[in-house]
Amino acid sequence: MARRTALNLNLILLLVIAAYLIILGIQGINAYNSTTGKIGKFIADMCGTSGSLITLILAIAELVAGIGLILSLVLSGLASYFNLIALLVWLGKLIYSNFILRISTTSSSLIFSPDFMGWLAFLLVDVIILLALWIATRE
Repeated sequence: MARRTALNLNLILLLVIAAYLIILGIQGINAYNSTTGKIGKFIADMCGTSGSLITLILAIAELVAGIGLILSLVLSGLASYFNLIALLVWLGKLIYSNFILRISTTSSSLIFSPDFMGWLAFLLVDVIILLALWIATRE
């Protein structure tokens, strides 16, 4: 009888999500300090909106969450804390980017950015990542 080696798909999923969070965090921090980021912050300040500090905080939180997920593989005693932190960070990012940044209200209706279907597509991608993170971290 042939012996099959089973892939640990949860481990692979966890590593992919950790790498994704680390890359998002690094990109967010780099964009914050780049020339383009400075121009964007200047324009946002001129328009009276200042979300750049929250964006930087989310980028740092994503970086920490990604590193925490990798550490959860080594420090099994703290794995549940690292996993919870990663879930909360992604949930915070989901709420901030999809409900605070992409929806505005007028006196008569909601305005979705770029439009409702585009907003829904962004939301569903973030929900898929949240569910994949939950599946990969539960034990």
